[in-house]
Amino acid sequence: MHTSTAGPGTHFLGKLPYAAYRRVLQVSAAHVYLTYPFVLSCSMLEAMASGCLLIGSDSAPVSEVLRHGKNGWLVDFFDDAAIADGIVATLDDPAAQRPLRRQARADMLAGYSLRQGMQAYERLLGLPSATPDNEASSAWPTPRQPKPTMNPRQPLWRQIA
Repeated sequence: MHTSTAGPGTHFLGKLPYAAYRRVLQVSAAHVYLTYPFVLSCSMLEAMASGCLLIGSDSAPVSEVLRHGKNGWLVDFFDDAAIADGIVATLDDPAAQRPLRRQARADMLAGYSLRQGMQAYERLLGLPSATPDNEASSAWPTPRQPKPTMNPRQPLWRQIA
């Protein structure tokens, strides 16, 4: 993995294999996600699913998922001083960020699983549901069946079922 450092603790990693990217998210102190206006990317959901603390722009659609002080921090996209202050405050007290990290991951498990996404697409397209509603369906693992192992080459948010 090649890194270049822009300052103490700031690393620009370049292109990484997916498994390495996921490991980076899991050990990162923060993931700064700034977008205006744009679609919500999988990278933000992936960071949250990995339990990474997110500092995101207070813009749609980021603020639809990221809740200030609950599962991450929102900052004004146009206020670079506020962004910097948010990053510094986060790094100054990592212990205080643990509940937000846990909640971000819990939110991804609760509302952004592959099953839920597929069901939403089916509803949107007016298709009959081919996706089971619960874990007891034969198409999905039951408590008696082993759950599939995690695939390090596939995004974590796609594997949460």
